Amino acid sequence: MIDSEIREKLSQYLKGAISLREFEDWFLPKTWNIHYLGDQSAQHLAYEIGLLLAEFSNRDWTENELRQQLQAHIDTHRS
Repeated sequence: MIDSEIREKLSQYLKGAISLREFEDWFLPKTWNIHYLGDQSAQHLAYEIGLLLAEFSNRDWTENELRQQLQAHIDTHRS
């Protein structure tokens, strides 16, 4: 399922196994048309992560602050 793929790739980023650029390069095309899959859980997860990534690029967050936001989101929305 796409939901578990997103969580796995995000986990790799949060653990430092891949860079933010690598995560975004995977995430953006993978989730571009996620609404067509009909998986509400995956859609919600993708939209929330996408929003945090957009906020990161438009705010004065450090990458560590982004990681904290993403980790907090994952911790509160475990499936």
